[in-house]
Amino acid sequence: MRRNLDASGGLVLAEAVAARLAPAVGRGVAHDLVARAAAEPSFRAALLAAPEIRAQLSEAEVDEALDPSRWLGSAGLFVDRALAAVRGVAK
Repeated sequence: MRRNLDASGGLVLAEAVAARLAPAVGRGVAHDLVARAAAEPSFRAALLAAPEIRAQLSEAEVDEALDPSRWLGSAGLFVDRALAAVRGVAK
């Protein structure tokens, strides 16, 4: 699995980067900045080269966002909802 994640060059974690940017620049701007970086040959390098991103995130913060072990996204919420549905409790 890790090999597949690494093969994406971090693109599967674009949402994690956008989520870290959004509080500072807004969700739409964060999405646009990350999408622009995703179109480049090296996603990480493009993130680090973008002044608008670097004004908000350090290199270490970008690397943390690109670490799949740190990003579960909404997985917890989805599991909770599925368990509640099975138990007959709406959430």
